Amino acid sequence: MTAIMENSQIEGLLMPWYENGDISKITSTPKERILCFDIETTGFSTERDEILQISLLNGNGDVLFSDYVKPAFRKTWAKSQEVHGITPKWSKINKPWKN
Repeated sequence: MTAIMENSQIEGLLMPWYENGDISKITSTPKERILCFDIETTGFSTERDEILQISLLNGNGDVLFSDYVKPAFRKTWAKSQEVHGITPKWSKINKPWKN
């Protein structure tokens, strides 16, 4: 079952610490209730850049899911590669996402 939430609902749940710098809710949350998404991309543009890797980790840092994706359009991403180390040559062995 997929739940759809309005942006205001999500912001109320996830972002108050970001706005005021108060991280007490994050640091006091039991680790078993924490899920972290880690996404590596070809850059920061929502119009041009693509996802290269998506991972899901629990509050203990255990990887629950991780998969690499071959970008459909971008062939190089030098600046992003400096950060995450995913090279265009390496990404060629992965499958593209299907819509």
